[in-house]
Amino acid sequence: MRYCIGLVLGLLVQLNGFGQNCSSLFSYGAQFEKVAFINHSTGSNLHYWWNFGDGTGSNFKNPIHTFPETGTYLTTLFLLDTITGCSDHYEIWIDLTKYSTDTCDSKITDSLYTYNGESYIKVVDLSKNCDSHVRFIDAGSAANFRSGMPILINDYWNHGRFLSRMRYMHFDTSTSIYTKKREAYKSTPYKYSSNSNYTDCSANFEFVVAAESSHGQLIKCKAMNNSAKSYQWSITGFGVPILYYTDTMSHFYPFNSVDIRSITLTTIGFNGCKDTVHQHVLVRPGLNTIASVDDYEPDENIHIYPNPTSSRLHIDLEGEASYQLLDISGRELLSGKITPEVNALAVDGLSNGTYVLWLRQEGKIATVKFIKK
Repeated sequence: MRYCIGLVLGLLVQLNGFGQNCSSLFSYGAQFEKVAFINHSTGSNLHYWWNFGDGTGSNFKNPIHTFPETGTYLTTLFLLDTITGCSDHYEIWIDLTKYSTDTCDSKITDSLYTYNGESYIKVVDLSKNCDSHVRFIDAGSAANFRSGMPILINDYWNHGRFLSRMRYMHFDTSTSIYTKKREAYKSTPYKYSSNSNYTDCSANFEFVVAAESSHGQLIKCKAMNNSAKSYQWSITGFGVPILYYTDTMSHFYPFNSVDIRSITLTTIGFNGCKDTVHQHVLVRPGLNTIASVDDYEPDENIHIYPNPTSSRLHIDLEGEASYQLLDISGRELLSGKITPEVNALAVDGLSNGTYVLWLRQEGKIATVKFIKK
C-alpha cells in the first residue's frame, strides 16, 4: 500500500509558565479518504485530542482515520501536559478525494461574508459530471437548501466549528426514493479559534465515540477547561434541548437520517468570564478511527496464543465478538466473528510482521497485537 506523504512543516510553542514548554506538530499520509497521522509533538505527560474537521475526534497518539467522503477538512491536534498545564495546538487544511466508481466528481466550497450588517454563508457546488444527481446542501442549522443560496447566520453560529455538506442523490421515479450516491464536505469554523483550548474561560471541548451498538453511538464530551465555575451542555435535535451541568457528559445518538448533530458548551469562570462553543458531531455506524500499532495496549481480558505465530492464532474470550484484523497501516485484511467454538484464525497467508486484532463485543472495543513469523 502506498501513502502519499504530506509533511507538515511548522512548530508552535506556547509557554504557560516559567520553564514549561510543549509543542504540537504532525505529518500525515493519505490513501484516498484514509489518512495515517504521525505525531511529532514534544513535551511530557501529554494528553492528545484530534479534531479531524469532519465531526469526529480521537485521543489516540497516532490515529489512522477514515474520512466520510471527498472534502476539505480543518484538522487540529490539541495537546496538554497534564502535570504543568502547558497546552498547544497545530492545525492544517487537508484536501481529500474518496475513491469511487461513480462518474460524479463531488466537491464544494463555501464563503462567509457580511452584507448590510448581517452575516451569511454560501455553499457553492464545484462538482463535475453530477448533472444527473439531485443535490441537497446542509450547513449550520439549515438543511436541504439550494446550491449557492445565501443562508443567514444567526447567534447560534457564534464561536462554532461546523460542517458544510452537499449530498448527491439519485431519485428513483418508480419508487419515489432518493438514494445517496456521493457527498462532499467542508469544515466551516465561524468566529472560532483553536487558541482557546485548555485555558481558563475557554468553552472548547473534546468529543469521541465511547461506545457503539447497532442502534447508535454514545458520544462522550469533555470540557478542555476543567477549572470553570459552571458548565452547561445543550443537546439539540430531540425536541426540548437536553441540558447537562458537569465538565464531562455522555449522550446516546441513534442512527438515523439526521447524522450531523450539534453540541453546545457554555462555561462561566470564577472571575465572571463567559464563553460558548458550538460543534458539529457526525454520527455514523462503523469504525472511523483506529490507532497505529504503537498506540495499542494489551487487553488483560483477552488471551491469544501462540504469539508469535506462524499459522493459526487462537483467541480466548467470553461470548461472541466481531473482529477485524488490520496491518500496521490500518488496512483491513480479515473480518468475521469469534465464538467459544470457533476461536482460531488462519494467518499462514499473512506476510511476516506485526498485526492488530480489533474486537467489538456488546458495544465495547478491545485490541490486541500479535506477530506473524
